[in-house]
Amino acid sequence: MKYVRWTLLTLLALVSAGAATLFIMGLGKDSGSMTNRIEINRPVTQVWSYIDDLDKTKKWVSSLKEIKKLTPGNKGVGAKEVWVMEDQNNGGQTMEIFSEVTAIEPYKFVSVNLDDKKSFTGTASYRFEELGPNRTELIVSGSYEFKDGVANFLKPVIMRMAAGKMQGDLARLKANAERE
Repeated sequence: MKYVRWTLLTLLALVSAGAATLFIMGLGKDSGSMTNRIEINRPVTQVWSYIDDLDKTKKWVSSLKEIKKLTPGNKGVGAKEVWVMEDQNNGGQTMEIFSEVTAIEPYKFVSVNLDDKKSFTGTASYRFEELGPNRTELIVSGSYEFKDGVANFLKPVIMRMAAGKMQGDLARLKANAERE
């Protein structure tokens, strides 16, 4: 009986330590942010097309099923879209992410506000650095706020998973662009 009690107390201590660690990590000012980078052996104009051309975007963003243009013809500031995603971390449920372009300079950068109306809001930016005539570095940064208390508590885990997904997506973009 004594061993059972000590085992249970040890397990409780471990769970409490893990919860405290998540809580403390979630308090950091950058806990809802991520940045991913990738070098692509193609000119910036070609890499830009994978952000600007919706059909090409669907080829590299995993779980993206459809992009609905809410402001047809507008690709500048104020352009709005809905990205229909299949959320792999939520049993394949459909997720609609509303986006609005807030800043853009073609072949240099684009920034968007994001809102899925249920669980998060945020901003994402794509910056293009020309490294040479046929080399481009794409830097993707995002900052997110979660609407749900549990998601806020798990923010360090969620952001690590999101950064991993983005790195995989950027690897697909690179492979597609370099095959072209």
